[in-house]
Amino acid sequence: MDLEEKKQLYNAVLNNISDELIIFEKNGALIKFNEKTRTNEIDNYDNVYTLIEEIEIYDKNGKIISNENKIFNRVLKGERVINETYGIKSKDGYLRKEASGIPIYGIDGKVTAGVVIYRDTSKKIIFEEMLSKKSEDETLNKIVENLDLCFVRFAYPGYEVVELNNKALNLLYQINGNMADYLSLDKLSIYNFTSSKDLVKLIEKSFDEKESYQDIYKFVISGQEVYYKFLYQPLYGINKTINEVISIGLDVTKDTKSQIKMKKALKIQDEIYANVSHELKTPLSVIFSANQMMDMYIKSSNIKNNSKLIEYNNIIKQNCYRLTKLINSIVDIAKKNSNNFSLNIRNENIIAIVENIVRSVTEYVKLRQLRIVFSSDINEKIIACDSMQIERIMLNLISNALKFSDTNSEIFVNIECKDNRVVISVKDQGAGIEPEHLKHIFQRYYQVDKSLNRNAEGSGIGLSLTKLLVELHGGTIYAISKVDVGSTFIVELPDKKINDSKDKKLIKNENNKIEMIKIEFSDIYDI
Repeated sequence: MDLEEKKQLYNAVLNNISDELIIFEKNGALIKFNEKTRTNEIDNYDNVYTLIEEIEIYDKNGKIISNENKIFNRVLKGERVINETYGIKSKDGYLRKEASGIPIYGIDGKVTAGVVIYRDTSKKIIFEEMLSKKSEDETLNKIVENLDLCFVRFAYPGYEVVELNNKALNLLYQINGNMADYLSLDKLSIYNFTSSKDLVKLIEKSFDEKESYQDIYKFVISGQEVYYKFLYQPLYGINKTINEVISIGLDVTKDTKSQIKMKKALKIQDEIYANVSHELKTPLSVIFSANQMMDMYIKSSNIKNNSKLIEYNNIIKQNCYRLTKLINSIVDIAKKNSNNFSLNIRNENIIAIVENIVRSVTEYVKLRQLRIVFSSDINEKIIACDSMQIERIMLNLISNALKFSDTNSEIFVNIECKDNRVVISVKDQGAGIEPEHLKHIFQRYYQVDKSLNRNAEGSGIGLSLTKLLVELHGGTIYAISKVDVGSTFIVELPDKKINDSKDKKLIKNENNKIEMIKIEFSDIYDI
């Protein structure tokens, strides 16, 4: 074989290599590159240094490689590179390549040239990732299939079933009793799980608000009530629209039945309390009547040194008021729990109601050597409310402030309107409430101070009842407090009116208001 034939054979071998091959001199001049390299437009360059400058190359961690550390420079420095992975940014996108390079030495032992071979591994890596994803998907499918939870994928917006696991399929069979109906997914939709036609509307509403939706359903299986909690979660596509809906169902029968039993037990308890309270009203009325008769007798008689009689009679009266307050509170809470509590809602001037109550208690507040201040940013605000219950709310909050205020301090009652709400605040300068107690103060029977020598008596029902009355008005109540600084109780009521043809001002008996104040303030000893 002559030299020309050897040269042709050499070129044929190089051009049929599936990898890109580049041979270059020490000065960077290109000596040889094969056809595979030519397809990547290498013939646009005559020097590897120009190539180094213009092509972005990344390491396997995605960090850009400096010119000094690119494979061509390393090879010309005498370094052998074996199968290193790179990323190259080209006109076709981001390519992954595997490169090797070896230096070529001259007679003097110095590097005179270099050879670099690139192999495109993009498709290989994509294939490996596909295999890995397939393996992950198979593993995930096995997990989902064997979950002890109902798993259902719904199409959107039709809510046809796309996929469901064994647990969900078994639940369907137990509910409806014919497995054959569920062997074909195209027959299934969300309505196979529930007969509620309003469910989709509720789900759609929650999705509109960018939230998931959850609810508890009751099924009757083999004559037994079974409860499942289902969560519906939307899956969004690239364009931020819902592609599918995933639903997960959990058997909550045990917990739900326990809650139902507890609610029944509490209802029975409330009914017992209410009945006992009603029964207590009769002897209490008799004691009250006897007390009033003794008042009249003491005032009309000429008994000398009757101070002790007056003192004992006042003690009886004070405790009758306390019992009345406790009985009324228990009865009202029992009514609410049995859905028998109703408000007498009218369009009323909330500013006047609150201000009148503050004025009515001013003398009582002075007896504790305190001062009460009322302020409002407006003179009139008509909203739908029950004026009597608003008075009870205010009396309870003011009496609460009185109990825990220091002598010669002030109580501030303020009303302002903002964001379609009427905000009423009662602020004191008392001892304050510690953070661990603050979150519990509206719970029934909860007392911050349980000691026997506390400043004032209380059953722990007052704030619970106040919260109940506020919520019946569609409002909220919360407290802000700092120890040794004071507490602020804030009531927020909706700024709305009702269409009421009977919208007339009620004629209120001032004596009734005084009696209400005496009842609400009865657990403050020295009033």
